[in-house]
Amino acid sequence: MELIRELKLDSVILVAHSMSGNIALHVYGKIPERIIGFVGVDNLHELGVDRTREELEQANAYFEHMKDDFPNQSKEYALKNLFSATTPDSVKNKVINDFGSADPSMAISTLQSLILEGENEKLLAPKLKVPMLLILSDNGKIPLTNEASLIQYAKAGHRIYTVKGTGHYPMVEAPEEFNRQLEAALNSISAK
Repeated sequence: MELIRELKLDSVILVAHSMSGNIALHVYGKIPERIIGFVGVDNLHELGVDRTREELEQANAYFEHMKDDFPNQSKEYALKNLFSATTPDSVKNKVINDFGSADPSMAISTLQSLILEGENEKLLAPKLKVPMLLILSDNGKIPLTNEASLIQYAKAGHRIYTVKGTGHYPMVEAPEEFNRQLEAALNSISAK
């Protein structure tokens, strides 16, 4: 946000992968007059959805377990949540190594905070005056997103672009298809 102000940029398109989608919502909330487009990449699948008490308790127990054995638990987390059946081993290994070498307390607190973003999403997403454009990996998920929550909270509309057969890193796993989808999303944005 400060970089946008410092460079005096007035027609910015926010493109955000993963948990940075929530960061982009916060940035938009601070400087909406400078933002002409919002593109999320494999994020905001359940916009504004609150976790049940049981889900929060399970997550907290999981994070406590993760504190005890971060390298193995971070690997398990990555294998369970971030890859498709066709994700190349080279991508899996890079992600698992990056996860495993992260500072455990920083990584765990970041994941914990993401679980609680539903309330912020409910407040921030309706303020978007531009459509929420989401490039989603199909990752074997059906449905890809909670359409009802997008309709409820993305008041300026939304559009889904799909990169088939990829996990959480479509830009790495299928760069040509990802770039086609990103170009389509960017081309749909009207300059001010």
